[in-house]
Amino acid sequence: MNAKYIIKKVKRCSTCNGTGMVQHPAWIEYFKEFGDPTNPTRSLGEDRKWFEDHGWYTSSGDIRTDGIPDEEVFCGECEGGGEIISEIELIKAITEMGLFRL
Repeated sequence: MNAKYIIKKVKRCSTCNGTGMVQHPAWIEYFKEFGDPTNPTRSLGEDRKWFEDHGWYTSSGDIRTDGIPDEEVFCGECEGGGEIISEIELIKAITEMGLFRL
C-alpha cells in the first residue's frame, strides 16, 4: 500500500509564547531609548513627536486615537492565535515523539 498519512501538528507559538500578542516594534525602540515604561518622564506631545520623527505616528484606523501605535499588536507569526499549526507525515510525528526510530 502506497499511502501517506498526514496529521496536524499544533504547537505553542514561540514568538509570543502562546499569548497571540507581541510588543509593537516602535515601542521596543522607544523603551531602548527612554528606559522603564513604568517611570514616564515625557509628555504626550514629546512622545507623539518621537513617534512622528521615527515614522510611526499615523492616523490610520489600527492605532490609538492619539496617533501613537498600540504597545501590543497581534503576533505576525501565529496571526494572533497563539499556536502554529502545520501538517506533517504521521511517521515523522511518531518519530518526533520518540515512539519509533527509523
